[in-house]
Amino acid sequence: ALGLPEALIPVQLLWVNLVTDGLPATALGFNPPDLDIMDRPPRSPKEPLISGWLFFRYMAIGGYVGAATVGAAAWWFLYAEDGPHVSYHQLTHFMQCTEHNPEFDGLDREVFEAPEPMTMALSVLVTIEMCNALNSLSENQSLLRMPPWVNIWLLGSICLSMSLHFLI
Repeated sequence: ALGLPEALIPVQLLWVNLVTDGLPATALGFNPPDLDIMDRPPRSPKEPLISGWLFFRYMAIGGYVGAATVGAAAWWFLYAEDGPHVSYHQLTHFMQCTEHNPEFDGLDREVFEAPEPMTMALSVLVTIEMCNALNSLSENQSLLRMPPWVNIWLLGSICLSMSLHFLI
């Protein structure tokens, strides 16, 4: 929709979904209950599973994860020291990069298929997902009231996921 080159290829999305997110998602099953669970009344059977607030929260998280991931790839094209330093217009119109288009003089089309921006996007996505796993310790409690070490399995899975990511 933005006209940008792909930030992630399908195999990278599989890596995130199956390998790096799988371990923390499993470990979240070992979370202790919220501290105030017995003080709250039961949820009404007529109440939807995903409330308006929870839907907004999911949309906000998806928005900033997507923006940071795409932004990391775009940053490489625009500003990185070893990047091509293209303009935003060139980046969003990269499909028009031909030898006959004067807007792209001196720019090789291959630069829009470079692995560096995809690597940056993948690393940003994995890091944010690990932070979101910590954010998922409790729906209502802060990390100060329910610190990460209450679920040692989650901390171990985050370390293992990050280690696997560093290996690739």
